[in-house]
Amino acid sequence: MRDIEQYQKEYIKNDFESKYQVPFRRKKLLDIIQRGGYRKILEIGCGMDPLAAYVEEFDEYTIVEPGKEFLENAKKVLHGRKKITYVYGYFEDKIDEISQSAYDLIIVSGLLHEVDDPERLLNAVRAVSTTQTVVHINVPNACSIHRILAYEAGIIPELKKLTERNRILQQNRVFDMESLEQLIGKTGRVEICEKGSYFVKPFSHAQMLKCVEQGIIDENILEALYKLTAYLPEYGSEIYVNYRYTK
Repeated sequence: MRDIEQYQKEYIKNDFESKYQVPFRRKKLLDIIQRGGYRKILEIGCGMDPLAAYVEEFDEYTIVEPGKEFLENAKKVLHGRKKITYVYGYFEDKIDEISQSAYDLIIVSGLLHEVDDPERLLNAVRAVSTTQTVVHINVPNACSIHRILAYEAGIIPELKKLTERNRILQQNRVFDMESLEQLIGKTGRVEICEKGSYFVKPFSHAQMLKCVEQGIIDENILEALYKLTAYLPEYGSEIYVNYRYTK
C-alpha cells in the first residue's frame, strides 16, 4: 500500500519534475485535447498543477485524487471555474461516485507505474468507458535516452531496473512501449489510436537540474529536446498511448 502522504512530500520537492518535466507532459496532453476536441474529461490524479487550469473550454471535468493536499490545492487553483467535480480517494474505490456520463477523454497521467495494481486501475477505467471514450496513459520510458546512457555507463544493471528516485517516489515498475501495450490489452479488446514518446531527456532529473542551474542548458535547448522525438520517436523520457475499448 502506497504512503500517499509521504509521496506528496517527495513529489512536491522534486524541482526538475515540477519545473520542467510536468510542463512538457502537459504540453503533450494539451495538444492531444486540442486535436481531439474533447469536452467531457475525467482526470485520475491531478498532482500539484491540475491540468484543468490550462484547458480553456470543457463541458464537464472530473478530478479524482487520493492525495488530500493535491486535491485541496486543485480546488484553490481552480476556484471559480465551473463544471468541475472533485472526488477524494482512489479511483478504483470511487467508481460509483463518478458521473456515468459518456466521457470523451480519460487521463491517466504519470500514475500507472506508481499504483500497486495497475491492471485493477485499468479495469476500473474500462468500467466507466464507452466505445467512444479515448483513454490517455503516459508513463516514464524504460528506453529513454537517459536510462540507456545510465545502463551503458554501468550506473543501472538493466533498463527496467528501478532507480533510487523510483523507490523514493514509491514507483513499482518501469514500462517500455511493449509492456505498456501488453498491460492495456489484458483489460479488454482495444484500438490504439496514437502512441509515441516526448521530451528527449539525456540525463537524470538531478543531472538535468544541475545543467539548467549552471547555464549549460537553457529554455531554448529544453524546447529543442522536446522536439527531438520527431527524430528519435522511441527515446523520449516518457511514452504515451491513446486507445479505445472496442466493446
